[in-house]
Amino acid sequence: MEQDITEVVELLSSDKMSDLEQAVLKLNDILLELLPLIKGIRQSGAIQQHNRLSDFLALQDDFEFNIVSHLIHYYKKCWDTFESIDQEILLLSNRALQGLLLLHPGSRKVFHRRSNMLTLINFLRLPNEGEEEKTLPVKVTISFISTAIHVLLKDLKNVRVFEENEGCMLIIGKLSKSPGVSLPQSNMHQDLNFKIIEFLIFYMTEEHSISSSQEVRSSSEKAELLRPCFAEIDSLMENINSLKNLY
Repeated sequence: MEQDITEVVELLSSDKMSDLEQAVLKLNDILLELLPLIKGIRQSGAIQQHNRLSDFLALQDDFEFNIVSHLIHYYKKCWDTFESIDQEILLLSNRALQGLLLLHPGSRKVFHRRSNMLTLINFLRLPNEGEEEKTLPVKVTISFISTAIHVLLKDLKNVRVFEENEGCMLIIGKLSKSPGVSLPQSNMHQDLNFKIIEFLIFYMTEEHSISSSQEVRSSSEKAELLRPCFAEIDSLMENINSLKNLY
């Protein structure tokens, strides 16, 4: 496993987009290989020692081999060479990043650093259509919102960094700007609206600190943070609370 991870890390250290994309593909292959072992954990509730999954997780505790920290370089390169990126590989990277954060929650600390968080937030700033130099397909925006949820999950430090850098406002702003357009595009915008609502249900949940040093905000405090960019926040919160009651 160390050899496989080393190969991914070395590819992610390259400035060539072809190498970075190859790293994402190889990472995806590794995660697919680990999938049966992950399913085994769900059934047995324990990780067998000295299998490839336990080796993989142990390596993620080492900064040298931590894939999430190295994957940031790929996203920065995508931003710098946006017009020529393979967006299917970008989607694959987002899914891989989501899986990594679920497998190794400690990797979320990578996003405690503002510059790393901004690397993801920048993609949320992009419009989904128009004449701007950079636009992002709706399906890729949806993928980045899902990735944001995985980054913020059970990590209040990341939530605060995301808030401070307008991440929440950017997401809710897309809800108010999603246009009513003709099919099949309208279905994709509907999916975007659903994903934004999913994010807001997650974000507006009451927070519980596991440390006295963690800053906790109530749902009402978070609603006030969003009010400047979304005046209809009270109505939206009523609708979200109604949806919560269905579950």
